[in-house]
Amino acid sequence: MRRLAHALATVAVLLLAMGAFAAPAGAAVSGGCVVTINGENVDRAHSPSTAFEFDEGETIEVMGVSTAPVESYEITAKYGLFSYPAKSGEPTGDKLTWSGSVQVDDYTRFGVGLYRFDGSSTGAAPCSGWAYVKINGPFPLATVAGATAAVFTVVGVAGMASATRPPKSGKPGRGRRWRGSLFGLLAGAGAAVLLQQFGIVPMTPAVMVGMPLGSALVGLGLGWPQLFGAAAPATA
Repeated sequence: MRRLAHALATVAVLLLAMGAFAAPAGAAVSGGCVVTINGENVDRAHSPSTAFEFDEGETIEVMGVSTAPVESYEITAKYGLFSYPAKSGEPTGDKLTWSGSVQVDDYTRFGVGLYRFDGSSTGAAPCSGWAYVKINGPFPLATVAGATAAVFTVVGVAGMASATRPPKSGKPGRGRRWRGSLFGLLAGAGAAVLLQQFGIVPMTPAVMVGMPLGSALVGLGLGWPQLFGAAAPATA
């Protein structure tokens, strides 16, 4: 019981530390333009704690005003290593202004939490800007993403804790280390999604890759006999 509590505490502390360390900050606009979300400059959402917030049924309006004619624009939602083209098109009117809208309900069908939205345009004066957006809706654990991530996390942490048990044979073997690493990978992936779903940390490439790998290293350490219990004595 003491080993299990030790393992769980170690995993929880390290996962939260990795999540806080990996959470990026900063929103930026490049090029001769101004990018806004629902009328507010994207530089306002310079970190997850100051992200724009939207509820179910609302619309996210992204607009850019350039200093030179715009040929086309694209609004992209980013989730870790993946990008989703949410809206694209060509400007109308004076060709200096472009805008597009994204429906919040398109996202709450699968999950909630923090996302990064990018807006960019092409033309004589290319422009781009991005900001964090927090989508509120169902309780995170009631969403497809949140419920799946919770199962992954619980199973992963339990598997990591089991890796601290000494093997029955006299040989420590590599099974504990492999088990701890694989379940650590699962726990880290689940925890990363949970942090994003609860609006604590956005799913950036660093979080998507770093947390599972970091958790796998924790699992490797938990499965190391010298760290968590020696092997059981061999029987005659």
